Amino acid sequence: MVIVFDLNGTLLDTRAIRPALQSIFGRKLDSEQFFTRILQYSLALTASGEYLPFSDIGFAVLRMEADARRIGLTDAATKRIGTALKSLPPFNEVRGALRKLRKAGFRLAVLTNSAAEDARVQLANAKLSGFFEHVLSVAQVRRFKPSRETYEFAANALGVQPHQMLMVAAHPWDLMGAGAAGCRTAFIQRPGKALFPRAPKPTYVATDVAELSRQLKQAGTERASRVLPALAAATALSALILAAGAMRSGSVIRQGTDARP
Repeated sequence: MVIVFDLNGTLLDTRAIRPALQSIFGRKLDSEQFFTRILQYSLALTASGEYLPFSDIGFAVLRMEADARRIGLTDAATKRIGTALKSLPPFNEVRGALRKLRKAGFRLAVLTNSAAEDARVQLANAKLSGFFEHVLSVAQVRRFKPSRETYEFAANALGVQPHQMLMVAAHPWDLMGAGAAGCRTAFIQRPGKALFPRAPKPTYVATDVAELSRQLKQAGTERASRVLPALAAATALSALILAAGAMRSGSVIRQGTDARP
């Protein structure tokens, strides 16, 4: 199984851009509203058959929100937001949990709405780059998550079937798309996040990535406890069948010998 992580808000704490936003908007725009607006317009572009890079949408939303509040947006303020977005810290448990997942033999990847190069810069700044074998961007299919094509692209890039991929996100909408594409899903219940009650239940629900790691380890142990007895029984049955075959062969040989004149 390949574990595929959403990046912003799942591994990286988007609340860290609050100071940069407050320097422009005061208390008139918080980080949750800002990212919700970016998602809203990324989905609008996908639904209308258009595409813009995620960072372009972010800066367009920044301009739109400033214009709506009659706030002058300077180049320096825009640069502060860009720097903050590239320097988001990981949630506290993330680095240790990823280390345990790699040690347990899981393949790890990232699938993000951000451009691949932007995501690599974010991961490098967060000191997470070494944990992932692939950093995948929806830019390669020019459609944003939760379009099912993005998850199918990820599965193909990773050389697996969708059902062999576990999509991990702190956003229920992300998992709805992954589930529709046939992936297994894991919801990380970050503060202030909750599941959409009308969506299919995720395969796993965890408070953070460390708890998800423990659940996956337990699930692997339980599978092993079921498989090993079955394998032992199958091996024993095969041995009995071989032994019975050998006895029959020996009997036929003796009968042939006894029948000689």
